[in-house]
Amino acid sequence: MMDDSLVVIVKREQSEQKEFLAVLSSKKEKSEEMFLSSISQRFTSIRLDTDICNKLSIPTAEPVTLTFGRNNIPVRVMPIQETDELVLPLHVSEQLCLPDWDCNLAVSYDEDSKTLMIGPVIGLVTELRETHNNVNFGNIHDFCNELDSYCKRHGYYFFVCQLSMYHKDAIEGYVKHDDAWVKTTVPHPDVIHNRIHSRKREQSPIYQAFLSCLQEQHIPIFNDRFLHKWEVHDILQKHEYLHPYLPETYLLNDKQTLENMLQRHQCLFLKPVHGSQGQRIYRVMLDDEKIYMHESAMPQVGESQSFDTVNSLFYTLKARISKTAYIVQACVPLLEVDDRPLDFRLLCHKDSYNQWRVSSYVARVSAKGTFVSNLAQGGDRHKILEVLQPHFDKNTSLHVKKLMTELAIEVASIIAIEAGGHFAELGVDIALDPSGKPWLLEINTKPSKHEESSKNNFIRPSAKAVIDHCIYLAKPTK
Repeated sequence: MMDDSLVVIVKREQSEQKEFLAVLSSKKEKSEEMFLSSISQRFTSIRLDTDICNKLSIPTAEPVTLTFGRNNIPVRVMPIQETDELVLPLHVSEQLCLPDWDCNLAVSYDEDSKTLMIGPVIGLVTELRETHNNVNFGNIHDFCNELDSYCKRHGYYFFVCQLSMYHKDAIEGYVKHDDAWVKTTVPHPDVIHNRIHSRKREQSPIYQAFLSCLQEQHIPIFNDRFLHKWEVHDILQKHEYLHPYLPETYLLNDKQTLENMLQRHQCLFLKPVHGSQGQRIYRVMLDDEKIYMHESAMPQVGESQSFDTVNSLFYTLKARISKTAYIVQACVPLLEVDDRPLDFRLLCHKDSYNQWRVSSYVARVSAKGTFVSNLAQGGDRHKILEVLQPHFDKNTSLHVKKLMTELAIEVASIIAIEAGGHFAELGVDIALDPSGKPWLLEINTKPSKHEESSKNNFIRPSAKAVIDHCIYLAKPTK
């Protein structure tokens, strides 16, 4: 929960008609001026538990600004005896875009600005699939359920929307109510988390208009764009102290680059600059003057192609990837589990204090006969010490884990500072060679939620971390 906030039951008046008639009937006994003043006072007043008013030092004799997300309205607070209740007139509730149902939400008061805040309101933008009576958020659907559960636990308001639902004047979003996602009007949020999966969509005019709208309304967004592999490498290679942890990497611009790298390393990975989930990766090996190429999509190593010259290899590749930018990266000797390559995904988040930390560790072992360990390509998930201890003693295993943690946090910090935008969630992929030395493989700005363990009624650390950082961004700046 946010500092100095309390959770209340937010209710809307069932009807304002009776109140209006009561005021109207009193017109006979009042002057016109007194009558208008009475209506104004009655219909800009909200009712809040007296104890809450006292605990939060909310004034009841002067106007305050009531906010829900970026929506706001001037009101007066009337103390009432109902325990933990905040009761709003219908028109106030509608102007703030509160839901039609009662809900438990946090309230806080800022004395300097005389602002009574409900929420905060946290939005997530992604792609979604709608049917006449259902909605699905794709491969982050379960994750959204966890985000919502964590928000409800603390009195935060959470919604999910797609770009076409977000407009400057009004937003539609999905809010979870009674175990179902309900489409409703929602306020402009205090913060947005970007989980759009399509790089192409992030380049679209509608997304650029969305960003402009957020900027105009001073609404923070984090992980606002994808970072591609060469962009990340270019940032990190500028830091000389990181060179021992970076496999030699170049853009695959010409045949000479490929030939030089193959002569130096005999084993290379060719990766699409904008690729993800281990797709369309090629492994190229030089063995006894013969060159072998194997694609990650091929299920068996035996399906590799062979070439007599770099020239024939290059032109075969060019025909396949001519419209896609690729990097060429030296292979590093990897630890293995049962002759299957092993690497590690460290999920890094900025926390509620804006500091980077590792929220989860996953060891990934590739499927039999493949060379990529991504779970989307059939890899298996393991606990980190479970796979380290067959190779190292307990103390060395803990030391290696600590080294990986320090490397992940360091590179996350550099990317956050130098990449532009605001990044607060990064998936850092690290490999270990047989000596236990870590090697940085790549960084993901939209890390897959399949990489973590998810159980029923369990909120993953990464879900908690995302919301905690949203709260940091949502705090009013003074």
